[in-house]
Amino acid sequence: MSCPNTPIDPCGCQLQLDTKCIFYNSDTLSCLDVQSNTDLETILKKIDEIICDLNPDTPIVYTVRNLDGTITVTPTGTNPKVFTIGISTAVLTRITNLEFVTTTLNNFINGLSFATTTVGMTGSWTGNTLTVNYTPPTPQVTGGIIYNNFDEDVVAINTATDPVKSFTSDLIADYDLQIGEVIKLKGTFQLSSRVDGSLGTDSEFSVDVNGVYKLSNVLYQNSDLRTVFSYDYEIDITVVDTDNVAKNAVINGKLRRTTGANDWYNPNSQVATSVLEVACSISYYTQIDWENFEVTTAITNNSANDTAKNNQLYIELIKLK
Repeated sequence: MSCPNTPIDPCGCQLQLDTKCIFYNSDTLSCLDVQSNTDLETILKKIDEIICDLNPDTPIVYTVRNLDGTITVTPTGTNPKVFTIGISTAVLTRITNLEFVTTTLNNFINGLSFATTTVGMTGSWTGNTLTVNYTPPTPQVTGGIIYNNFDEDVVAINTATDPVKSFTSDLIADYDLQIGEVIKLKGTFQLSSRVDGSLGTDSEFSVDVNGVYKLSNVLYQNSDLRTVFSYDYEIDITVVDTDNVAKNAVINGKLRRTTGANDWYNPNSQVATSVLEVACSISYYTQIDWENFEVTTAITNNSANDTAKNNQLYIELIKLK
């Protein structure tokens, strides 16, 4: 239906224009981003977009879970509508208590120190992190033969040799020496009874322990016997105390002397009456520095014809089980 071009027409419009033909000529509309000389159709579309954003087709739903009345939601206003969320005093108290417990735990952890009786293990705290390092200790010898020198050490005629063989050790650190354990020394010597050399002294051999114990045998000068004597000895040192104190060791020494060289005795044969066997022993308390334990052997060979020998020094540590 068209409107007649008369003033009394109920449509009230004497002239109809398309919205593209109507223009806005004024200051910039910043909220609509509309400049002067913009057509009405463009302006109406911008207004429509804003209204649609304010009243979306799909309603926005806000969900707040009520934890047994501990959280309340109070809407206020209409444009815009504001939702105020309140948390009960009980919940706030729990949060405060949790913060206190967390702080207490952090203070406890930061105050921790690391201690251990394990050898080779260390540890340190950095913040809440514990770093533990472990270096296995060097394995200790728990017992058995700790020294065995079986070289055929020959001492020439008219010669004094000191020491022939020797052994030194920190028995505490190297072998974890304990009270009641036994250090056993064994060895052999060979010496001529003919004392006719140029040393002007007696022929002698000795086993010395830390300068506090000496097992020896002397062949005196002016002996005309042309005989070789073989000796074997055994010394037991029992640990009474591991500290360096008086009477921390008891020593029992045994010495056996036989006539003849190494081949004087045939197994299962009767020993001739001319063979001389001498055995003796001695036992007493003394003081030994276990951290500077030392055993030495020596020979003075005052013979112009025969060499002397120290064929073995054998040391065994008998540990407690």
